[in-house]
Amino acid sequence: MLSVVTPTHYEDFLLDAYGSLLEQTYQDWEWVLVPNGRLKATEEFRKKFPDPRVKIYPYNIDIGRVGALKYIACERANGDIVVELDHDDMLTPDCLPESVRLPATAAAEPPLPAGALDLAALVRRLLASGDNEI
Repeated sequence: MLSVVTPTHYEDFLLDAYGSLLEQTYQDWEWVLVPNGRLKATEEFRKKFPDPRVKIYPYNIDIGRVGALKYIACERANGDIVVELDHDDMLTPDCLPESVRLPATAAAEPPLPAGALDLAALVRRLLASGDNEI
């Protein structure tokens, strides 16, 4: 599963962001929405997002810092991959399938330039050898 997180103080454009999620060709997602500040998760607000994949976690203390809200949203995410969606952004219908595909392609290590020190490979070799002293 993929988690889409949206911490926000604003309701503007949220329905557009929601619509772009519903149009995704990849459907195994959850939307972790963390309203804060002047945006209250009233019953009327919740009814705008009837899909059961939408998880609304109101944070009733006005933090005023979006970084802290992102942390709260990520804590509540259940997916193996987390994608941030700002309240005023929309995703193309192929965004989530591409996000799922990326980690698999990123796992292949690109070749290093001649003479470059590959520290990750060195650490893997040391750990595999059981020699914990450098």
